[in-house]
Amino acid sequence: MNFISKNLNGSESPRCVDGRPDPKSPQGAQMLGGSLQPIVMSAIISGIDFNNQVVASGLDKLSQAGFTIGVHWGSHKHEDKSDCGFGDRLKDIIKTAQDDKNEILKRLGEIYETNAIDSTSLKTSYDFILKYGVEKFKIAGKDLIDLCIESKASSENLQGDHAEQVAFVNIKPNTTLDTQEVNKQGKQAFNLDLWAAIDQSKILSVGVDQNILKDLSLILYMATEMVLVEQKGKPALPVILNK
Repeated sequence: MNFISKNLNGSESPRCVDGRPDPKSPQGAQMLGGSLQPIVMSAIISGIDFNNQVVASGLDKLSQAGFTIGVHWGSHKHEDKSDCGFGDRLKDIIKTAQDDKNEILKRLGEIYETNAIDSTSLKTSYDFILKYGVEKFKIAGKDLIDLCIESKASSENLQGDHAEQVAFVNIKPNTTLDTQEVNKQGKQAFNLDLWAAIDQSKILSVGVDQNILKDLSLILYMATEMVLVEQKGKPALPVILNK
């Protein structure tokens, strides 16, 4: 599958890496859970609880820094679930990252080597994941998305079932995957706009080495793919870097 690029002007609300369609989406930058990723990463780096106060404060800081904020619902929303895989299954994602450390490091090592990316920071980055207890996640699912919307985050409503065929990592600034064009071809793809995840994480993780932010983004992305795809008995998705 080819990466169909879409230019961004910075006003679009961020969205999740999810490849399902929302015809009304402004198609902003894609991060894990939309605006949730930089907040989760900040909590992991700081070793603090991911709770209501941290989420609301993180969203406010992102807004004050000039970023729009956004999250999503999905057609499988029910009871306490939002149908945002990242927001619903934060504990499972961190546990998978911890339990499958060797496999994730192997996959990332191959990606880094193929694309001439420095991997010397990976071990240090992974230590943040290993030290973070899953019990520190105090809010998730519907309550988490409700809180984000109360904090003035915009929301998408994604339709249908997951059928992603690849996992893109986009490092070209001010661009994202044109999900609507991909959907018109009858296809789906996960996409992480790594440039955006790093830029926004700098706001909440001041002074943290950019390589740490890069590594943590990719570790969480890999673990999320494992939870949403491989743990359902499907084969691992190929990871494609878009430069």
